[in-house]
Amino acid sequence: FVAKVLETRKDQRKALQKSTPADKAPSMANVMTTMRTLLHKHPCKEDRGLKLDVDTKDPALIQQLQESMKGATILFAAESRGGYHVILEKGPCCQSLYKFARQVNIGVPKEEQWITIENNKGPLLAIPGTNQGGFVVKCATEMWQEQVK
Repeated sequence: FVAKVLETRKDQRKALQKSTPADKAPSMANVMTTMRTLLHKHPCKEDRGLKLDVDTKDPALIQQLQESMKGATILFAAESRGGYHVILEKGPCCQSLYKFARQVNIGVPKEEQWITIENNKGPLLAIPGTNQGGFVVKCATEMWQEQVK
């Protein structure tokens, strides 16, 4: 990440030295966009983990989900405005997790499903301490690790 930012800054300095018109030179906005993209990069990219997008904070539903994940290795969890983002290591618990997700999502339109399992580069991940729609994202890793022991 730092190397990419430094490389961009180096390109900016070269462009200024060549007296390139301002509209042709790389901008700081591009550096910020690159930084945000790298910060939010999906950690499941290496096929080591799964990302759960849990769109509820209902304690009963969360408890059912966590029971289906017993024995899972939670790598990271964040509490977002509408629920949780949970990264877990692939393993034996995945079979029961997929079964649970299928059961709760039967007949529910995709946009209304409260749990989504993602196994790809997918969307970005909420970062604890950042603001998401007026809600400060919190780290929930320890709580999830404790609940799925």
